[in-house]
Amino acid sequence: MKTVHYSSRRAFTLVELLVSMAVLVIIVLLISQLTNSASITIGSSGKHMDADTEARIIFNRMAVEFARMLKRPDLDYSAFKQPSGRQPAQYGGATIAANTQSGNDQLAFYSDTIGYGSASLKGDSKAPLSLIAYQVGYDLTNDPNSKTPVLRRMGKGLGWEPDNSKTYGSVAYLPITLNAMVSQLAPNYALFDNTNPDYKTAGSQVFRMEYTYLLKSNTTDPSGKTFAGKLSPIPYWDSSMATGASVHTSANGFRDIAAIVVAIAVMDSTSRVIVNDYSKLSGLQATSIFPDAKDASNDGAYKGEIVAAWNAVVNDPNFATNANIPHTAAQAVRVYQRYFYLNTQQL
Repeated sequence: MKTVHYSSRRAFTLVELLVSMAVLVIIVLLISQLTNSASITIGSSGKHMDADTEARIIFNRMAVEFARMLKRPDLDYSAFKQPSGRQPAQYGGATIAANTQSGNDQLAFYSDTIGYGSASLKGDSKAPLSLIAYQVGYDLTNDPNSKTPVLRRMGKGLGWEPDNSKTYGSVAYLPITLNAMVSQLAPNYALFDNTNPDYKTAGSQVFRMEYTYLLKSNTTDPSGKTFAGKLSPIPYWDSSMATGASVHTSANGFRDIAAIVVAIAVMDSTSRVIVNDYSKLSGLQATSIFPDAKDASNDGAYKGEIVAAWNAVVNDPNFATNANIPHTAAQAVRVYQRYFYLNTQQL
């Protein structure tokens, strides 16, 4: 009799299949979460790097221009912050309006840096000097309906010698002010004008700019009063005198300033797209969101440090709600600050 052998093969039970599928699903979910987390981290890092790069480029350019800023008693410095009721002697006793600059700050000065094009220098002709100006505004020259704030810069090439044609293709000496000069260089435009064609976008991600002064230690005014070094939006040459004439002339006032401290707030271009209504970016410029610089003596929390005050705003859990922007966009806001030390020994 022939014996038949059967091989015993055991199949998966339904329970084993269900367990295997559950484990597989869990593994897939874990891998998916890891991938998403990595994508978010990479995206966030990329945005941060974009903001860092733009801030670095802006500050490096400013560093060169501040280092070579012309500091002479026969030039106009009224575009810098200054209080009302004090005026440099060169203005012939005329009262200069308050220039404390609430909200986004503006500044303009002459710099010994190469510039291009002016009323007397056409096309790509190089000039030995530049009229430098910075402001946050809308790039209306490229888009008349623009509502997106950007950092704008003027770098107008000028010559050294006075221009007898009155077109001011060269540096203008007092009593000609910066405002008067710009109106001649670019008729119908003011010094800080969104539509002025001499301005170009220097920081497409910047929506807020503020600056203050680092005052030197142990500065003594003519009355013999000595002041400790501190951060202040008003230099000693005006604030140290309660009455009477200014302590110094406008250029000599920089003798009391160790550094100009500039802070900017940045939101990368990708995050700006999330803010569907660009007018909300303009709302971020309000001092109720990002406050103006304060005198260290009156600022117990931050001692005049702009970036410290702004970081407190950004790190507030209610920042997105207060700024009326999406949380994703609020998380992308970065603030930066740099000290630009001045060489004022020659003054």
